[in-house]
Amino acid sequence: MDILYQTMLNRQADEGGKAGWVDALNKGYTFQDIINGFCGSSEFNALCEDYGITAGSVNTAMTAALAAAIKARELPDVRIGTAMSTDETGTATVNGYEAEEIKAFVEHSYRETLGREADPAAVDSLTEQMVTGQALPKDALQMLMDSEEMKNRDLNNEEYVSMLYKTYLQRDTDELAGLWVSALESGISRETLVKSFENSTEFRVVLARFGL
Repeated sequence: MDILYQTMLNRQADEGGKAGWVDALNKGYTFQDIINGFCGSSEFNALCEDYGITAGSVNTAMTAALAAAIKARELPDVRIGTAMSTDETGTATVNGYEAEEIKAFVEHSYRETLGREADPAAVDSLTEQMVTGQALPKDALQMLMDSEEMKNRDLNNEEYVSMLYKTYLQRDTDELAGLWVSALESGISRETLVKSFENSTEFRVVLARFGL
């Protein structure tokens, strides 16, 4: 972390800022995420201006974020409770997934992504897909994130980051939220930011709370 401060901001790390980044790493964020945050900061942009260059010309943030997205795409698609079993009727079930726990997750997902309660038919459909192994928790979330209803919410960057915190981390934003907003404003795509949340250790903890 000291090297990042010296390299990207040309100064020693302040204790408060350094502690915040270390806390982010401990919560599961990657070094690419941290570099994205530095690249999107006003201090880094001001430093680039002092040297007569444009912060985005090298596009370090985009390169790091793209690498993170590629890495995430290459990771094995591991599901907690992947063992499958089939009963006498031929119905497949993902061992370890309980319908009521999945239902609670689906209802949470609708509430936080779309800002409304899910209709019973939609809950039953997604629950069935997850119980039978047709969809992972992240697949269910991705479906909602890609929906026309989500697009029609027309969230600004701050609202979008707040939604990601509540959806993937099940909590309100913290002092790092501004860094993710800055990353979006510097050119990082929303899809890439979602990948960072989706692959964080904290999201895995949230899934564990739902029994997934």
